[in-house]
Amino acid sequence: MQSLRWLEAIWMTATAPAGTWIFLEGASMEPAYADGDWLLVRPLAGAPPLSPGEVVVARRGDRLVTHRLIELREGMAITKGDACSSLDPPVPIEALLGRVVTARRGASRFPGYRRVRRLMQRISPAIGGGRHERS
Repeated sequence: MQSLRWLEAIWMTATAPAGTWIFLEGASMEPAYADGDWLLVRPLAGAPPLSPGEVVVARRGDRLVTHRLIELREGMAITKGDACSSLDPPVPIEALLGRVVTARRGASRFPGYRRVRRLMQRISPAIGGGRHERS
């Protein structure tokens, strides 16, 4: 698994105030964002306060997760993927790193993409391919 600590450092220090493009993997934010989309994420450091309804990137354990902010309460943030049936466990507000401001539609919008991707994931270890962290 590749580390995304460098990306967190950029967002936490706001050294890239215009934002950073990240590749979204997973279907938890469909239909707003799909597997294969590119998301422009702006750091929260020095930015206006978040509002419920915005899509945020949060640290959850050793992963970064992109989900919609539902509520801020008592120093905790509650998020949920648009395609998920239940809320995520609360995380400290400090775990929120950035907000999604725009997207470029990616490869997942093309017919057959998911089938080819699943096949590549199965054979990837056999050919030495690595795994990306999922958002």
